[in-house]
Amino acid sequence: MVGTHNKQQAALDWLLRYGVTEKAAPQQVAFIGDSRNDNDMFAYFPLSVGVANIAPHLAALDTPPTWITEAPGGLGFAEFASCWLSLVR
Repeated sequence: MVGTHNKQQAALDWLLRYGVTEKAAPQQVAFIGDSRNDNDMFAYFPLSVGVANIAPHLAALDTPPTWITEAPGGLGFAEFASCWLSLVR
């Protein structure tokens, strides 16, 4: 939580709009992030991914991401998406 903003609750509210319940979300959703404020999301979603630029923040996280990409930023997201798509084809 940052200030009054709770990223996890905002994500769950958004997912509910698309029919993903809070109970189902951990099994149906992958989360990808890159900073300390993603700690709660990494803890909530078993399939959590940190792009490479998360590395300097790992020591400050209570729960690190399950997987860390080799590439940073958008390239890290593309790396994850490519890997994910290769699994579901």
